[in-house]
Amino acid sequence: MTTDQQIEAEIQAKGKTAPRITPADIEANIVHTEIIRHVSPTGQVLRWAVLTTRNGFAVTGTPSCSVSSSNDDAEIGEKVAIKNARDALWPLMGYQLRENLYQLQHGPAPSSFADRVRTEKATLDENLRKLRAFFGTHTFAGLDDAEIDRLQRQADHMAAYSAVLDERIAAF
Repeated sequence: MTTDQQIEAEIQAKGKTAPRITPADIEANIVHTEIIRHVSPTGQVLRWAVLTTRNGFAVTGTPSCSVSSSNDDAEIGEKVAIKNARDALWPLMGYQLRENLYQLQHGPAPSSFADRVRTEKATLDENLRKLRAFFGTHTFAGLDDAEIDRLQRQADHMAAYSAVLDERIAAF
């Protein structure tokens, strides 16, 4: 089975740096995970993961379920439910990224203060994504320790800045 991390490593190894959603982006967007357990009348145990994102949107995937209740394992069932919910989050985040890119290229000039802040955040997030992608390259690995430290601190500050912009946008 190929994991998200294996696919990400292959993408980076091939130098694919165009805008995209990464496993790290998915993880960074999830702020809360809840597992809902249901036992059917036949004894089957179903588990859904409810993932809440930074903007408060909640998403679920298909439930995990053992055909035979004797095969049910809470740890495995929760892992499967979380993976299924993460799989449901990918296209939603992909759509949002595409919309952000469209707005950057074709959207009308920001007409209000709130629009300007949203545009600023979209630009910042895209630059942060590119910086994080650079972290996985051979060029980055060849930098001296001091420069690596500066770039990592830069990414941390950019992420914090993005979080503040999120709060400001939520307050609009």
